[in-house]
Formats: sequence, C-alpha cells, structure tokens
Amino acid sequence: MKAFYEFRMADVSTLHITEMDQRLIIHPDAPDMLAMSDRRDWSIFTVCLNTQEDRADQYQAMYDFGFSEFFVGVIRRCAADGISYVKFDCDGFEYEDLPRP
Repeated sequence: MKAFYEFRMADVSTLHITEMDQRLIIHPDAPDMLAMSDRRDWSIFTVCLNTQEDRADQYQAMYDFGFSEFFVGVIRRCAADGISYVKFDCDGFEYEDLPRP
C-alpha cells in the first residue's frame, strides 16, 4: 500500500485575485473550500476544490458568496487542468494568460 496519495497544486500570485477574494477565502462560511492563511501576514491561502460534485453549482456558489470573476477564473482553469488545490501566495507565480484585477 502507498504511504501517501499525491495531488497536484497550482501556485498562483495573489496579484491574480482581489483583496476581497483574499478575505473571503478564509471566511469560515466560504462555499465548498477549505482554506488557511499564514499568520505571519504573507498572504498565503490554500483552496481545496471539491471535484466530486457538479462544478457549475460550485462556481455559482462562489459568485453568490462574493468572489470575483478573477478568483473564479483561476478556479475554473485549475479544475479544467485537473488541479484540486490552489495556493494563492503574495510571492506566487504570475501568469501572463491569467487576468488581474
């Protein structure tokens, strides 16, 4: 038996999401995600995508909760690429093909 299961994670700069998104990610009532922030104020967040359910409902729940098109766009892109986890980091990678607020 394998000791650990491995999952892919995207490393994305917080420049690709809004400040409001950063606050909403760590809100305890945020829809369909598990998140944390680095207490040293490095703006590090990890988002877990629920890949077992209908994603259209997940995206709508994110919009309804107040997440921006920028945030949901990153989540959509990761889901399309089969990536379940996203780390939004102030020192994360910047991508030319991802829009910025």
